[in-house]
Amino acid sequence: CTPENRVVAHVVAASNNVGSNNYQSAKVLEKKLMQSYKWLKKYKKVSSLSQEDENDNDEYATMDLQTRLECPDWAWPGLNEAFPTQQELELQLTSLLQPPPLDLRVNTLKCTTRDEMLQSLQSSGFPHAKSTPWSPLGIRLDRRVPLETIPGLLQGKLEPQDEGSQLVASLLNARPGETVADYCAGTGGKTLAIAAQMQNRGRLYSLDVDAD
Repeated sequence: CTPENRVVAHVVAASNNVGSNNYQSAKVLEKKLMQSYKWLKKYKKVSSLSQEDENDNDEYATMDLQTRLECPDWAWPGLNEAFPTQQELELQLTSLLQPPPLDLRVNTLKCTTRDEMLQSLQSSGFPHAKSTPWSPLGIRLDRRVPLETIPGLLQGKLEPQDEGSQLVASLLNARPGETVADYCAGTGGKTLAIAAQMQNRGRLYSLDVDAD
């Protein structure tokens, strides 16, 4: 019995109980019709979604490995060389598809210690905030949030910056009064970290090959 036939049978059964001049019975029939219509509409929607999921799964199964792992052409040869087995390759590239945490860097020009900012965050709605494992100035949030909701960020006490970039600046260990050229400045995060190391004293150039 198809869903459509089921609805028809339901309506016929209801209509057999309706007299030609019976207003109450007509209202019952109207209610039954609306229930049948809503049920069929919901069934069709669910059935359509199930079919879409099935089609998506079929399409996913026929994709080549590079497409499934969403790896760009320029990176594919090098990654295959670095991870020669398919298991290693899938493990590495699948991890890149996961949502990353949000790393922050403490601005030492406006905040004395990382612990001070960490305690402030933990008591202001970010109880899972923790120190980054390698950067001495890094704080890690377990999820990405609108930046304006992070206490201290709009005041310049914190800067969003991945731990890897923080380590680059930390290893440089620039000193006040030095002349430093950041040749891979990007959006300027490392330049700001270097400026804090130099305590805003010295000459600092922010450069990048990409004008954008």
